[in-house]
Amino acid sequence: MSIVHNDEDLQRCGNEDECFFCGKQLMCPAVHWMGSECKNIVLHPACLLDLFVRMARDLHEIKAEGSGYPFRT
Repeated sequence: MSIVHNDEDLQRCGNEDECFFCGKQLMCPAVHWMGSECKNIVLHPACLLDLFVRMARDLHEIKAEGSGYPFRT
């Protein structure tokens, strides 16, 4: 993960022009992750927080169901 501070760095992230989460135009600062097979994920900082909260909630629901991924305790 890295924080993109300027437009030049944003262009080096794969010429991304849309946020992975909301689809709106990216501006700096932004957050950049390089995923598998060099797929870039670039988000607005606020979108990163929204995505994180939703992912944490989904993971909690899977854990509460007692099925699926074997969690460590």
